[in-house]
Amino acid sequence: MDYSLDRKKLVKPATPNGRVPVTPRVSPAGITAPAVTKIVAPVKVTGGAPKKPEYKPRTYTEMDIQDMLSEGYINVHASLWDHVPVGSHVRYIKKDVAKAGLTREQRFKTGGFIRNRYTNDQGKKMLILENNPGGKVGQFGYISFPVAYEDIEELWKKYDRGAFVEIHLISMSLAQKKKQIEELNERVKKLEAALLRR
Repeated sequence: MDYSLDRKKLVKPATPNGRVPVTPRVSPAGITAPAVTKIVAPVKVTGGAPKKPEYKPRTYTEMDIQDMLSEGYINVHASLWDHVPVGSHVRYIKKDVAKAGLTREQRFKTGGFIRNRYTNDQGKKMLILENNPGGKVGQFGYISFPVAYEDIEELWKKYDRGAFVEIHLISMSLAQKKKQIEELNERVKKLEAALLRR
C-alpha cells in the first residue's frame, strides 16, 4: 500500500445544482445499479394571473322548484315579511325588473337563513341572508348577502319541525270545515229550488 502524502485527491466536477454526479456502479455479477435521476427546479410560468372560471347562475326547472318548496315551505304574504323570525330558512323569486324577459325559473333563488333585517339609508327594507346559521364572516364556506324587500316577488318560509303537528291538525280542520261549507251550500240550493217550485 502506498501511504504517500504526495497523492492528490480527485475532485469530481459539480453540476449546476451543486450535486456531484454519481456514476453507476457495476456489481460483481455484471448488474448495473440504477442511475440517479436529475432534480430539476420548477419553472415559473409568466403571463399574468390565472383566470377565474366564469360564474353562471344555476337555473332550476319548474319541477325542481316544486320539489324544493314541497319540503315544508309555506308562501308568506308580503305584509307578514317583517314577522318571519330570525333563523328561519327562506326561498324566494326575484323581481328582476332590470332584466325583463327572465322566466320564473331563472329568477328563483334557493335563499338562506335570515340573519337579521334592517332599513338602509335610502329607506329600503332589507333582509340579510346567510348560508350557515350563526356563522361568521371570514369563516371557510360562509356567505351572507343582503336582499331588498322590493326585489322579492314571492317569499316562502320553511316551517319549524316542532310546528309540523299543529300545521297538520289545522289543515285537517280546515279541510273538514270546507267540506261542511260545501254540504251546507248544497242544502241551501235544494231548499231554494224547492221554494221556487211552490
